[in-house]
Amino acid sequence: MNLLEPKNYKVALKVFDNICEEWKLSEEDKAFLNVSRIPNDTSLIAISRVFSIYKSLQILFERNSQAATWVHKDNSIFNSSAIHQMRTPKGLEKIQNYLNSEIELIGG
Repeated sequence: MNLLEPKNYKVALKVFDNICEEWKLSEEDKAFLNVSRIPNDTSLIAISRVFSIYKSLQILFERNSQAATWVHKDNSIFNSSAIHQMRTPKGLEKIQNYLNSEIELIGG
């Protein structure tokens, strides 16, 4: 499936928006994630990382509410919350890699 095709990209944006809503992200937070309403490579990378982070949190936490709360809680690994980290240039990648390593530790 080519996500750069407008109809497919529209679906990906809807899922992205649903995740942002579940995580209770502000419009400002969403803006820092660099996801455009027009398909482009940068947006696809950001959307892919958000999807991966979401999936990882679903594996690590029993309830969606725990996962959504984790995004906003201070984390000593990042010296800030995950959402604050996501607002930095390499933040999404850093969070994604951290969560992937946590899943490996539990054998997931």
